[in-house]
Amino acid sequence: MNSEQHSLTTFKGQTQQQPESTDSSSTSSSKSTPNRDTPGIINSNRNIDALYEDVADRAAELPEELREHSVTTPVSPPSTGIATDPELPPLPISVGNWKLATRGKKHVIYASDGKAISSDYGNGGAIHRIRLFLNDFGYNKNYKYQRKAETVVGYTNGHKIRNASIDSTGVLTNIPGHDVMKNTGDRSTAYPCEYESETFYEAIVDLLVHLHFTPTPVQNYVDHDPDTKWELVTLRPRYVQWKAQAPSEFKKDELKLSLKPESVTLRALNKDENLPEAISTPVPTFDTPKLESMCEHTESRTNLPAMSAGVVLCNNILSQNPNAVTASTDI
Repeated sequence: MNSEQHSLTTFKGQTQQQPESTDSSSTSSSKSTPNRDTPGIINSNRNIDALYEDVADRAAELPEELREHSVTTPVSPPSTGIATDPELPPLPISVGNWKLATRGKKHVIYASDGKAISSDYGNGGAIHRIRLFLNDFGYNKNYKYQRKAETVVGYTNGHKIRNASIDSTGVLTNIPGHDVMKNTGDRSTAYPCEYESETFYEAIVDLLVHLHFTPTPVQNYVDHDPDTKWELVTLRPRYVQWKAQAPSEFKKDELKLSLKPESVTLRALNKDENLPEAISTPVPTFDTPKLESMCEHTESRTNLPAMSAGVVLCNNILSQNPNAVTASTDI
């Protein structure tokens, strides 16, 4: 058994000793093992400015054009509204429209609420949560700290969804006065792990960067009613889709532009076709260097460093007539 004590980096230039490992299979000292009683040991002399120095360093890995865009919440310490806890670093009460819902030994959760729109089900409400698992044995069993997303969308009595408390920590299925599972079109989704951090502190930094570059509610940032013959089909916290009639000489009936947190896709398909039969392509940037710097194109889609980049790309597409869009693609 290795009796060496490992250090957990907290703020720049500060370390705090972790308890001695009792696991004979413990990893090297470069990795932090979650403590089952507390989510981590944090120096009591913590400072929000020092934390945000590390957040800014991590955000610097993202494209400069995206960091400076108005769709991104500026990466700077909050001037007011800081939550403190003996076992956690200082956390901002809000990041843009994200609100700190709960913090504790097992989880840190930020949440927001907003609209849901569907051409099939009408208008409703939604809640979007980002949950960081700190000390949950089921989710931290690989000794890493996981960040996941959770959403609930309701069209039947949708106002009950949106007005539900965002500081709940339970599964988003039982909204007071609303049965999500029994109403047509309503859904509650817990998404797979989006990011794993080796240490508790790295997980907090990653969480804050993610919040700054994930605009919410998404309805405040995307074009609902463009005047270029695009039509909004679906709007949920983590998914937005528009459609347009394809040019008359085109081999497909319609175009669909889809935004997800990790990608933007442009598809051409006939109305009776399923997605496997559609033609998929990355979205055009019209040779705009600023847009090119925010994304990476593959054969069938455009990958994003953050959802905010997708919002910028989609709004640019929606400002163009569908004919101009198809002329700039390989469809």
